[in-house]
Amino acid sequence: LCADGSAVPTSTPTSGAPSATPTSAAPTAPTNAVFTVTASVPAGACSTTSGGTCVTDGAGAHASNERCTINVLQTTILTAPVWDTEGFFDRITINGTSYSGTSSPLGVTVQAGTTFTWFTDGSVTNQGFTLCSGGSAVPTSVPTSGAPTTAAPTFAPVLSFSCGFNTPVATGPAALWCGMTRTGQWTTTSGTTSSFATGPSMGQGGTLADHYAHIETSGGVTGQVSILTSVPLSTPATGYIAFYYHMYGATTGSLTVNTCVGTTCTPAWTTTGQQHNATTSAWTQQILVLPVGTTSVQWVATRGTSFTGDISIDTIQIGQGVFTATPTGAPTTSAPTAPTTAAFALASSAPGGACFVTNGGLCVTDGAGSHSNNERCVFSVLRTTILSAVVWDTEGFFDRINVNGTAYSGSASPAGVTVQAGTNFTWFTDGSVTNEGFTLCADGSGVPTSVPTTGAPSLTPTSAAPTAPTSAVFAVTVAVPAGACLTTSGGT
Repeated sequence: LCADGSAVPTSTPTSGAPSATPTSAAPTAPTNAVFTVTASVPAGACSTTSGGTCVTDGAGAHASNERCTINVLQTTILTAPVWDTEGFFDRITINGTSYSGTSSPLGVTVQAGTTFTWFTDGSVTNQGFTLCSGGSAVPTSVPTSGAPTTAAPTFAPVLSFSCGFNTPVATGPAALWCGMTRTGQWTTTSGTTSSFATGPSMGQGGTLADHYAHIETSGGVTGQVSILTSVPLSTPATGYIAFYYHMYGATTGSLTVNTCVGTTCTPAWTTTGQQHNATTSAWTQQILVLPVGTTSVQWVATRGTSFTGDISIDTIQIGQGVFTATPTGAPTTSAPTAPTTAAFALASSAPGGACFVTNGGLCVTDGAGSHSNNERCVFSVLRTTILSAVVWDTEGFFDRINVNGTAYSGSASPAGVTVQAGTNFTWFTDGSVTNEGFTLCADGSGVPTSVPTTGAPSLTPTSAAPTAPTSAVFAVTVAVPAGACLTTSGGT
């Protein structure tokens, strides 16, 4: 027991060996501190950060049976940069009111000299809380339980940005976020996620040590929104956003990418539901246009109905000009020998996931199988190229690609048509007959040996394209599924 509300000494004498004084001096709260933790069971369950202007239960899921008391040193209005608690059972109690589930104490005034408490029960554990003083900077990192860290650094706007969630930019367990800020259920891990039948088997880099970001849906509520925001950006010219995602799980929600100018954010791409069919499925790369004037990019993950809905992202690259396929992590499948400079980007897709960019930006497609009714897609041409039509099966007049003001449908494909850098072409389907659709590639580039299933594009083919023997007569250039057709007798 200590006097004056001072913090517990950082070490306690061992049993049977009393000491007149603690082995280290008890810390005192900074002069501008707003909170102190006066009780924490177990020790280290709760701690203050950012010079005492924030209080948290630490990074990752909290433990069961935590009990904390937080003393308010200065009257303030609370903000809630992190809030993910089980309704009714894991709660913050302030001024006699309990806050839990979707109800946070955001905007609540706490008076100097009062206390509030944190309580968890013995079952479900979620990410917990970080509460800050109104007007104090929201920390971009949350300490692990019992290990508070200094406030995360701030960043000046940058022209380019990359993050593989492996390289620290600050001290502390949240350093792997590359300076990005997050809300909700976003966390980093390596290997599999903590839930069964959801998430990837490892990061996009292809090793068990490779980290990636994901929302952990073992906790939370249906429809809960988690936002991961890039560092501030300077975008004087059009650029690109490239990243990998993995969405495996029967109750997967949605992933949206927003481009923001200040606080005004516009959806650039959305996909909903399970997009991969196993934890071992290859990660999918998505390439988007970064509009002039963009100041930040958001990845917005919305939780589905249950725990089998982990949504993962990795290997983010943002930059000016045309995207070149040089990811910071090695792809999980072999790259094709086609040119490495992306030719296309997906400007819009309605509904989300109707169209994709594949093969590192060299091909565009509506996916495998029949397309849907009422699809509307716009593709941006990043460099001048000649189109090849790898797959072409559209209803005459009614389901069409429009290139340079000409509509192509039925038996007329845009193969051999030149598209100029800086222009767009579009995909349109009506409300009736559905066919296989299209896959268009740049430069007459090699046909991928498999076409992605609808909603699950792949950066690279599932196997390296075969090389026909010199005396061969035939070679299989497309097989869906992989291995459906093959050559024999030396290609004859």
